[in-house]
Amino acid sequence: MGTFFAYILKTAIFLIVYYLFYKLLMSRETFHRFNRVALVSLLLLSFTLPLFESLFKGAGTGEGLVALEGMIMMATLAEDTKTTQIPTSHILLGIIMLVYLLGVVAFTLRSLISYISLARQLRKGKRQTLNDGIILCLHDEQIAPFSWTHYIVASRKDIEESGVAIISHELGHIHNHHTIDLILTEIALIVQWFNPAIWLMRRELQTVHEYEADEAVLEQGIDAKSYQLLLIKKAAGSRLQSITNSLHQSSIKKRITMMLKKKSNPWARAKYLLAVPVAAISVAVLSTPQASALSKEISECKVNEFFANHQILEQKKSSKVEISVNGEIDKDVVFIVDGKRVSSIDDINPENIDHIEVLKDKDSLAKMGITDAKGVIRITTKSLAEVEDMPEYPGGMEAMMKFVAENLNYPKQMEKDKVEGRVLLSFIVEKDGSVTNIEAVESPHPALTQEAIRVVSSMPKWKPGKQDGKEVRVQFMLPINFKLS
Repeated sequence: MGTFFAYILKTAIFLIVYYLFYKLLMSRETFHRFNRVALVSLLLLSFTLPLFESLFKGAGTGEGLVALEGMIMMATLAEDTKTTQIPTSHILLGIIMLVYLLGVVAFTLRSLISYISLARQLRKGKRQTLNDGIILCLHDEQIAPFSWTHYIVASRKDIEESGVAIISHELGHIHNHHTIDLILTEIALIVQWFNPAIWLMRRELQTVHEYEADEAVLEQGIDAKSYQLLLIKKAAGSRLQSITNSLHQSSIKKRITMMLKKKSNPWARAKYLLAVPVAAISVAVLSTPQASALSKEISECKVNEFFANHQILEQKKSSKVEISVNGEIDKDVVFIVDGKRVSSIDDINPENIDHIEVLKDKDSLAKMGITDAKGVIRITTKSLAEVEDMPEYPGGMEAMMKFVAENLNYPKQMEKDKVEGRVLLSFIVEKDGSVTNIEAVESPHPALTQEAIRVVSSMPKWKPGKQDGKEVRVQFMLPINFKLS
């Protein structure tokens, strides 16, 4: 969830930048169709460019995920282990994320209610089929004219008084497929409800829709002054939120001014070429170390941390760290810090803790060879879980896969007993590239564990991971599949 939230925030930045870009440079020009295409393109770019920014950065979320034989090798603990953590620095971010999710739910319900109301309006009206499959829905009560897909909805009185102008206007919306834009912006608004830029950008797009529809009316030979008077008369009235194309939407003054305005110079379209350097600058800013660090912090935050049973208690005055297991302090446990069994964790700074894994079930303890304690508390510090440059096996992933395949021997007894399964190993790539602290997180049988550890321990030295240009220790999870052909 944290990764998605970081993406949403980056998207919000691009939306703000591109809205200002459009408003300052293009909103006053008269080539409406071009502006409409440009607005939709800018909207799509705002949701797409953050993805490319993450690709440029590699593992932008700090998780260092890579594929190996269809499984996952991670720089943090495997997702299928019983891992819980509540870093204190994530509490505020978690609250913000919960508020954001509530907003998404609220605006989703808002849209559903609007569409239900729209469906009722379409069902209640008396339908007449016009040319090209266009359906006119007439209502006896007063209703502001609007269109949706191939439907035109209006009151019988309005059609009798100004039918030609109203139908011409709504046909302009239908023939230009404005409904597609409205659906797109409605989806964008749900996920960006907190961002003023998306509301303003949608309003600009609806205004351009009205410019196009007004232009279609005038092209039919309808008197401009009579049509402008009609717009003023219909400037008041109810409408279905912003999910439909309504005759009276947008600023009447702006629409009338645009009808009277001199056509813009076609060369003004060249201003949109500035969108390229604007995008490049935005991506560069989001790729700075400061922005990447903030993005990484947000990405690592998980909403479900607030519902975990296992907690890290606040650091006491004695600087000791206590681990709470299901609400009670459990002293009869084994501590494993960064893959190494320790007798005390007094010297650990709580702010440097990245992951806490609590194992209490007998199967997990047996797989780890733990018989002298009630449970295991495995702690991974940030020095192992967060690095800018991940360690690399000599020759890359393909070379590692080849090494494992060539050196792995199926234990004869396991082959005879037809024992198969996955051995998930945890190990540390040291500052000098050597592999240490190899242990099994899960395994179907001790014999398979022993063979998997033998192969990994025989690996050549890796290229070590780096943080701020310095070599650091990094923890990896490596799944090795034992399968009989």
